[in-house]
Amino acid sequence: NISFNGTLTSQSYTNFPEPVNAGQYATLFREAQINSGIPENQTKFSEEDIAKYFAGNDPQYPSTNWYDEIMKKSALQQQYNLTIRGGTDVVKYYTFLGYLSQDGMFKGGNTGYRRFNVRSNLDVNLTSDLTFSLDLSAIKDDVRQSNRPASEEWFWMDFFDSTPTSHASFPDPTKVPHIGPGPFNAIINTHEDLGGYDKTYKNTLNGAFTVNYKVHPVPGLSAKLKLNYQQVSYDRKNWTKQNDIWDYDYATDTYTLYGKSMPTSLKQEFHKNQVITGQFSLNYDRVINKDHAINGLALVEIIDYNNGNFSAYRENYVTSAIDQLFAGGTINQQANGSASVSGRASFVARANYAYQGKYLLEATARYDGSPNFPKDKRWGFFPAVSGGWRVSEEPFLKKTGIFHNLKLRASYGQFGNDRVAAFQYLSGYKYNSGSVIGGNYQSGITDTGMANPNITWETATNMDFGLDFGILGGKLSGELTYFYKKTRDILLPRSA
Repeated sequence: NISFNGTLTSQSYTNFPEPVNAGQYATLFREAQINSGIPENQTKFSEEDIAKYFAGNDPQYPSTNWYDEIMKKSALQQQYNLTIRGGTDVVKYYTFLGYLSQDGMFKGGNTGYRRFNVRSNLDVNLTSDLTFSLDLSAIKDDVRQSNRPASEEWFWMDFFDSTPTSHASFPDPTKVPHIGPGPFNAIINTHEDLGGYDKTYKNTLNGAFTVNYKVHPVPGLSAKLKLNYQQVSYDRKNWTKQNDIWDYDYATDTYTLYGKSMPTSLKQEFHKNQVITGQFSLNYDRVINKDHAINGLALVEIIDYNNGNFSAYRENYVTSAIDQLFAGGTINQQANGSASVSGRASFVARANYAYQGKYLLEATARYDGSPNFPKDKRWGFFPAVSGGWRVSEEPFLKKTGIFHNLKLRASYGQFGNDRVAAFQYLSGYKYNSGSVIGGNYQSGITDTGMANPNITWETATNMDFGLDFGILGGKLSGELTYFYKKTRDILLPRSA
């Protein structure tokens, strides 16, 4: 079975502020200056200037609509998916291929998004008792945006600071017009060849292998082994190119350098996060004599975490033609990186019993190990028990037809929390700001503070009693709950 579908979508803004034209802008600017006490003959725009902006027949007095110059009316989004599935009673397979492309809304073409994803599932029945499955997936995301991303307020400040009395271009197309205050510029921000870019390449990999086995000597018993691998990595590159910004006099055909945009620089970073999970469980599920439903689980889980990152920065580029770190200057260069490893283990048990679907009982227990605590306080035991009585299933109430559902329930349990920074039970040192010694900067270290060898699990004890009801055939339902929670060994820093 093969299927394919594709979509083409035109996207646009639902609403956008309508900018004033140059004549209106100059009029309002002049009024503001006069109201602030500036004499009329000293305002930036005279009455004659305003008339020329409204007339629009003098190239020295333009009226630029920056929405039309910078923004598109619409942008294209396209998506294509291919699915292949099939198999037999023994082997079943599924494959998915997807592609998504979304253009940005800026004419400069330096914004957009692309995603490639693939998924493959394979299920095999080796015997009537033994099965395994293999699930693999990969996603590649490419994000292109301005080196001052449109998701940040500064980008839009640059856009709305662009004055309609400024030129969008000059007779010499290689010169960037001065269109607003400061070194930033909406033209530069939206054109990769002028201002640079901010590109992120993200890769996500997932793999899961599962084996299920029915233990026939014990009816209702099965074993399950699951291994899962996940890796997320991304490479980000922020390239800023410096430009000369110009003013131009049409009468004298003269260009005057107004200033420069931000200096050419490159920041590059790479992050990689990896999680490996292993689970083994025994499951028991059986109904005895139609009245007794028994379900149980015993599970062991081990998780390994491995994270790493690095970043580098250089400026003082001789040329903006090479967007690589080696081409930058060594003054003010930066390099940084870090890594972390962690893991945890858990033992879980659960037992459920139901008699005729009316009397319900569940007991659970967890034994969790956390690397955030010292060895003698690393493990925590957290039991819980709950019960319920479906009164609406009793014959004396069922025959009345009043209650669609009526259930009494109660539970009691303990839960653990280890969400604190690791290694607080150790004393040591960490890197900190340094000092200049003998004319040279020397890195410094500082102690990590007083160790806490007694840190351990925060434990919350929960208890609740409740009533669930439904009447009028389930059209009206509700619940009443009394809840009590007490937390001990709360993991908080001292306030004094």
